[in-house]
Amino acid sequence: MREVIPVERLVSSSETHVTWRTEDFVRLAGRCEREGLTILIAHSHPPGFENFSPRDDRSEKRPFAYALDKLGEGAICGSLLMRSDRRLVARVWLDEPVRCASIDQITTIGSRWRFEFRAVAQDRPTLQRQALALGAGFNAHVGQLRVAVVGCGATGSAAAMLLARLGVAHLVLVDADIVDVTNLHRLHGATQGDADAGRKKADVLRDAIAELGLGCKVRAVSAFVESPIVRDAIRSCDVVFSCTDDHLGRAVLNRLAYFYLQPVIDVGVVLRLTEDKSRLSHVVGRATVLQPDAPCLWCRGTIDVRKLASDSARRGDPETYERLKAEGYILGAGDPSPAVITFTTETASMGVVELIQRLTGFRGHGMHANQRYRHFLEGEDSIGGSSSEATCRICARPNYWARGDVDPFLDMAL
Repeated sequence: MREVIPVERLVSSSETHVTWRTEDFVRLAGRCEREGLTILIAHSHPPGFENFSPRDDRSEKRPFAYALDKLGEGAICGSLLMRSDRRLVARVWLDEPVRCASIDQITTIGSRWRFEFRAVAQDRPTLQRQALALGAGFNAHVGQLRVAVVGCGATGSAAAMLLARLGVAHLVLVDADIVDVTNLHRLHGATQGDADAGRKKADVLRDAIAELGLGCKVRAVSAFVESPIVRDAIRSCDVVFSCTDDHLGRAVLNRLAYFYLQPVIDVGVVLRLTEDKSRLSHVVGRATVLQPDAPCLWCRGTIDVRKLASDSARRGDPETYERLKAEGYILGAGDPSPAVITFTTETASMGVVELIQRLTGFRGHGMHANQRYRHFLEGEDSIGGSSSEATCRICARPNYWARGDVDPFLDMAL
């Protein structure tokens, strides 16, 4: 999306019709040809007319035929209908011959998330009691969702297991690391045999979910999030869970939420010890929702630029990274962080609960929050109050919102 253009030169309009000048459309088609863009027409209908009408078919065909011819081979135009019940219907217009085709899924992102699918998911007997709690439509909703979990460690493995049991249709699991004895105690689905064999975390988690027999289709991608194969996999998803402690990965997913209007739920746990390392001094879990009406992770101070640089060096120039680490120039390298599976699992659950809230609004009106904290030592929760920095290019200005594919990917040097 580049620009929203109101149609101002109307010939006539009423509660049941609108007529506008085609000259404006012709000029816009010329601009699109020059700039490599395309056109989508959006209009509304009064109550009782909840789909495209025969008049819509006739009135859109001629201008779109002109635009498709102007834009050249492979061009696609679009049409969006806003119904009186606030739901959306959309279609695309194609050339040779000029025809329209319905869109299978429309996503609306805001304080609530609405995923409208043309197909209906089959009801599952295993989820009947869940339907009693969350409503009859919830299972059908999640039964068609595609969710990516980036990072299959402590929080990611817990989140993936919870999502599979919730009834999510498709999971994409992303992690380049292997299971070893140092992380075995906090990985759901992993065994000592997996650690002995040095198996990939994503593969182990995929197999563990398959053994549940719940019908969740899982794809495992053993790569870093910025690699091209991961980009394509996560762009096909409806929601992304960011469960990585990698600051470069977080920076990529941070931009993804705004470029693709693809909501990201970022979860993390911070554990600190007292100076004498005798006890815990700080244990906080966090779940943050990233989308265009919310501050990004940069504005929240969640991404550390020094750690991001370390992650980039580790991936791009491993030899230099190891040398700098040995010389003490890499922040935190070689200093393992404390981790407890119960804290990480509960934090993962916070993220999945946030997904349920966005789909159902079970907390009630006015309970929307883009960031929640769980203070384990104090036994209480709080809501984050950060705001976007006025100079932030990602979340404070709409320049990047819904930009989609750009070169370089996410306008980010990787």
